[in-house]
Amino acid sequence: MDKDKIFDEAEVFIKNCFNPGRVKRNNFNIEKALIGTAGQLQKSGASNVVCIGQTDYLTKEKISADEQCIKIVSFFNQFIETKTK
Repeated sequence: MDKDKIFDEAEVFIKNCFNPGRVKRNNFNIEKALIGTAGQLQKSGASNVVCIGQTDYLTKEKISADEQCIKIVSFFNQFIETKTK
């Protein structure tokens, strides 16, 4: 199954099964839930950190194109530019 389809299907599953009444301390994060749900297909029982580090879901191209990652890189580049001036 295509990697993007896996995440799409995981998102459908989460949205269909999510119950706000079961959330403790109002700390539900869909992005973390997606990583955990999809990651279990390759690293069953592993934490999100392990899933991110040891699966093939995230490629350099995918990270480089991600809007949040672009913002983070831009944020750090501002500091680098300030330090070099």
